[in-house]
Amino acid sequence: MKILADEMLINHFATKFADLNEKDFYIVQLERSVPGHHLQDVCGLDQALEVAPTGKPVVILGWMPIHMYIEKMAEKWFAVNGYPNVICLLMLATSQEVLAAVEEVEAGNRSSDPLAVALLGVAQTNSDIGCLHHDISSAQRDAERMAQWEKKAREIFGNRSQEELIAVVTEASQSRHLSGKLAGQRFHDVCVDVEGTILTTDGQIRPEVITLAEQKAQGGPITVWTGGDTHKLSQQLRNAGILYKIASKETMRGATVRVVIDDQPEDAFKSDYGIGYEEYVQV
Repeated sequence: MKILADEMLINHFATKFADLNEKDFYIVQLERSVPGHHLQDVCGLDQALEVAPTGKPVVILGWMPIHMYIEKMAEKWFAVNGYPNVICLLMLATSQEVLAAVEEVEAGNRSSDPLAVALLGVAQTNSDIGCLHHDISSAQRDAERMAQWEKKAREIFGNRSQEELIAVVTEASQSRHLSGKLAGQRFHDVCVDVEGTILTTDGQIRPEVITLAEQKAQGGPITVWTGGDTHKLSQQLRNAGILYKIASKETMRGATVRVVIDDQPEDAFKSDYGIGYEEYVQV
């Protein structure tokens, strides 16, 4: 047993988990005391990310509920939990609970999430042109949205008519189809679109789509992705209690996933994003 924790807690954990001393695993304290940081910065995630690639069981111990870690450190949280040998328990976990976690890892039946690991450090933003192109259809259904869309488009393309702006945005979007940062890689995720798929046009959650994604995933990883504003939609989804990792479709251009769930017709999706898949489900 190796303990990565504040000095004042190392002896505490060594005593509390003394019966596990001969087991080959790591205990990592999440809320570490690190100079220049607050406990809420969850610096223990960095240490967990350092030891997770060893393949040895890693039990991370923390005080906060999972949704708070996601709100504060989503990218690192999903990356560290993308390793099948990492399990999170509450700080007050008993020796029996820690042993059960270690044995679960050793059994080798936990699913991994390589995409969560691959996304660590990758910028998760769509280009301005990509967002404008993504938002055309929703803007055309709502006058207020269209006014906002035209304002953003004119900041890039100048004072043109609505028809001209739609045409030039579409042309610019089609001409910039460069491979994303994960091009050529294959991931076994079920990837679900946000606007028009998980969310209705008026911003309501569609629980039947969440259920469909979970059925398709069969315990494997689920990714929520969008061609729109990832930051804005991230906050909206978190507020609704949807805690899957979030990616931009542009980042995934040229990659392949297992299942795509989207409101776009399949041909339009292929043309817009150039992402490969094994199964496409239009909802």
